[in-house]
Order: sequence, then C-alpha cells, then structure tokens
Amino acid sequence: MYKPVLELSSRFTLEAEMPDGSLLLKAGELFLLHPNGEIETLQETADVFGPFAIAPDGTIWGMSYNKPVTSIYRIDVDRRVTEFSLGALVYISTVIGADGNLWFVERPTNDLGRITSQGELNRWPLPTVLANPRGIARDRDGILWIIAGQRIARVQSEDVFDFVPPVVTHDGRVLLTDGVENSLLVEVIL
Repeated sequence: MYKPVLELSSRFTLEAEMPDGSLLLKAGELFLLHPNGEIETLQETADVFGPFAIAPDGTIWGMSYNKPVTSIYRIDVDRRVTEFSLGALVYISTVIGADGNLWFVERPTNDLGRITSQGELNRWPLPTVLANPRGIARDRDGILWIIAGQRIARVQSEDVFDFVPPVVTHDGRVLLTDGVENSLLVEVIL
C-alpha cells in the first residue's frame, strides 16, 4: 500500500532528502522539491549523478562518469556548481565526514580522498591490504570505515588505519566489534 504525495509531469527519480526537508530529484537536471510544493531547478547539473552525499549545511555532492575522467561536483547552498576532476575514470564511494568534508575512496587507484568545504582536494594512497576499496561509511560517532575485499578498517587519520577482523557466523552473518571502550557488536549487511 502507498499514498501518492505529488504527481509530477515528468519521470523523476528521488535521490536524497535535504536538511530542510526538501527532496532532491533527478530528471536530466537536478531539482529540489521544497516542503511548500515549489520545484526549484538546479541549473548546469545534467552531468551530475548519484549516489549523492548531502552536507548538514545543504551542500550537495554528486559525481559524473560521463566524461573520460570521473568528476566530483559540489553544488553550494547558493547553487554555484564546482567540478573537481579526479584525472582518471575511477569508481568512487563518498560520505560526508564528521568534519563536514567530503571523503571518498577510489578504485582502481586505491586512494582515500577528501575535498574540504573550501574546495581543497587531497588524496592519500591506501595501504596494499586495502586495495580495491568497495566503500566508505561514517558511523554514529563520526568514525570513517573502509571496506576493501575481506577487510574492514577504521580510519584514524589520512594514513593510519586500524584493521578489524570480521567473523562469519555459522549462519553466514558477518559480525565485528569496533574495538574501543564501550564497544559495539555490529552486523555488516552486504
């Protein structure tokens, strides 16, 4: 069962919810459906795709694979679009860090990257044991985690990682603890 909320005149995909309750929609360009029902077109965003990362201030981060190189796009709250070219065709996974910056991992270049809110792009090579990263996530305490192959690592700094060995249970669940005081036992959903 579902309840229709709004009928749109075009084919849209729902991408994310903004901090103010607006919904980020994609149909060629990006659009914001504001809580009052107003639809705002975000210009110059036809090349921007998800997955999207939304910063607490409403900055939208997306990416493009439509060019010979992968680019990350930042759409500021004043709707200014900035492109950050990564210089290669790479797969990336992104997350907003507790510091408000965009953090990402790249495959096959095996880099950990950060773009600050001021637009500074930094990259650090991941250790060989984290080759072929599949994703990056932030937990409720703001700690960044990287998943690569059969390894899960907690990011302590740009070049210091704690490896947390997962345990596969008899029924196929993947469990791990975060290894800190007041530890959590978590199940990894793959």
